[in-house]
Amino acid sequence: MPKGSSVNMAEISKHCLQTLKERIRRFTFMRSDADDVEIVLMIVSIHRYLTDPDLTAQTGLECDSETEVYDIIISDFTNKTKCLLDPALNFLVRKGELLAGSRVALRLSHCTVYYNEMDLDAESLLIINKLSVVGIVERSINTNLIPYCGYPDDDNEDVPLVTGRSTYLALWNDVDLYGKYVEEQVALASGTRLQQNTTTIKTLADNWKTIKRPYPALLVKVIHKSRLRFYGKSNKFDKWPYQLYLTVGDGSAVCSIVLWNELALELHSSLTEGVVMRMADYTVRHRFQLMSHPTLRARNTTEVDIEVSLNKHHPRADVTLVDREEVRSSWRLPTLHYHFFARQHLR
Repeated sequence: MPKGSSVNMAEISKHCLQTLKERIRRFTFMRSDADDVEIVLMIVSIHRYLTDPDLTAQTGLECDSETEVYDIIISDFTNKTKCLLDPALNFLVRKGELLAGSRVALRLSHCTVYYNEMDLDAESLLIINKLSVVGIVERSINTNLIPYCGYPDDDNEDVPLVTGRSTYLALWNDVDLYGKYVEEQVALASGTRLQQNTTTIKTLADNWKTIKRPYPALLVKVIHKSRLRFYGKSNKFDKWPYQLYLTVGDGSAVCSIVLWNELALELHSSLTEGVVMRMADYTVRHRFQLMSHPTLRARNTTEVDIEVSLNKHHPRADVTLVDREEVRSSWRLPTLHYHFFARQHLR
């Protein structure tokens, strides 16, 4: 059947995933051609992430020429499971030949069940070394209703199978992120503690080299938000290679802050322009002069030459998002001008 033609769901090899790993292991030891049956499955989804130096140890695959790897979720319409696509097959994804909804055929001899002997707690890994795209599924299927068989389950569907990466990337760029870390919203806070032990941006900028650590807290409003930046490299072990730049201000001045790694992901969706936040346990340095600066929508503000860094460690930053009803005019936070809304926000 030519690639791209529609196929009947009945042709899918149903109920085969529950025993697939065991059948592959048995075939690996017996090597009987009679047992090397063809299996037809559906591709539910494809997930991309960067390699890291541990990939070969975790998979047994040599992929020095590849900087990214794909997890694929396959289904027999009774169950689904996640497996690793051999990096030698990455070209199928890049050319658009292998995609969600594809019907693929593979044999037991085209698969590997790999055990990472360096990690006794790790699950066995199903690797697809070869497959053929033989068509597409003819109608839409709600794959969310299909249960997983074995590892992974619904709780770690957004976590890569191998490497030390924490999240998946979009298939075609490193900017559009998805998954539970990106979608989560942080709860807002209220109370009198918000103004305790605080300082102003101007005071911090003038005295940060002499102020005793930890620095006093800052109570600021987000004036500008940049896009979440991914800085991962295939030769690095970074689990959370993310960075989020903000411009914030109070009644005294405006400065840049940068959220690093896991903290950037956690707060990315919640930190929008106009949000008021209290931050403590941060570090300060001179602002990087070559960094581009946004056009500020807050009038009568003075921008100071410091950069505040917030991270999950060394020290562990304390960031509190303030409920809008708790914001006081006495805080003299800057007012944003020409703040447009999309129609979806007005519903």
